[in-house]
Amino acid sequence: MSADVIFYASRLLDRYALCENFFEIVDGKIQNKVLGMKLLETDSKKNRRKVTDIRDVADTALMLCGFFPSAIENKIVSPKYYYDIGTVAYKKLNNFVPEYLDQKDFYANLSQLFYQLAQLLTILSESFKQDDSSFLLRSTALKSG
Repeated sequence: MSADVIFYASRLLDRYALCENFFEIVDGKIQNKVLGMKLLETDSKKNRRKVTDIRDVADTALMLCGFFPSAIENKIVSPKYYYDIGTVAYKKLNNFVPEYLDQKDFYANLSQLFYQLAQLLTILSESFKQDDSSFLLRSTALKSG
């Protein structure tokens, strides 16, 4: 996996640190993103908005598959659906942004690496969970001791 892909993933983690990026406001109400519908709707959008929405679908799918896999395990559709949506969205994005970070076909490459990158994010997520629980255990021991 290239340094550019790792860099992209780190920027993704930074952006999705704000939970509001996982949701949309529709008719004044906060709702989960319906990634398949949002991806289909990009066909009728103008270029700049199209690119933004396709990237949002791809990035959200990657974060759900990688960093929050438990969030998609009990959905009506299988986790494979989210992997497929993310992969297709990055491929589609490559048609509009054929070069990123001075790398030709960056998003096509990201599409091919989607599963591996999701696995990397899952490992990272698990390490955060372990760090948090060990921190809680240490702080509880300090308070009681």
